Amino acid sequence: MDDVVAIDFGTMRTKLAYVDLRPQRPELMHLGQEERPYIPSLFYLGEDGRRLFGEEAALELTRDPMGFLLQPLKRQLRELWVRAANRQKATPEELLGLLLAGLRQRCREIARFHRNLPNGLVLTIPCQYGPPDRKVLKSAACRAGFAEDRIEFIERSRLLPHRHG
Repeated sequence: MDDVVAIDFGTMRTKLAYVDLRPQRPELMHLGQEERPYIPSLFYLGEDGRRLFGEEAALELTRDPMGFLLQPLKRQLRELWVRAANRQKATPEELLGLLLAGLRQRCREIARFHRNLPNGLVLTIPCQYGPPDRKVLKSAACRAGFAEDRIEFIERSRLLPHRHG
């Protein structure tokens, strides 16, 4: 269990959590500028073939606003292709694989993953995601280097506290 990370790929933000082994508690990785624990869930498809995500993609927003997906990727997992306003296209699996591989590599910044990258992955998903969505996510995670038998999904609603009375 010590080589597992959890990724929350949200509509607006993406976060990565891991368990700090010393105090045995979950920690959010500082992914963004100014030590933010998230990056924007943005994808950029350049006419030159570049594929960017997160803050690198956000930097292109003023230079080339037509290079961004027309809808959040999270809502397009069942599509064969997703398109940017500049008509560039990619598969959801390709873009998710890029994101997950990039986050997996960023784990080297965490001391416990300095030598060995995580192989296990827990992905939070909306409760309405069905088998086709999970298949795309799992395929992208495998493409990113996570072990197929170590990929789990947890519905976001299970993480919310239940109200009683």
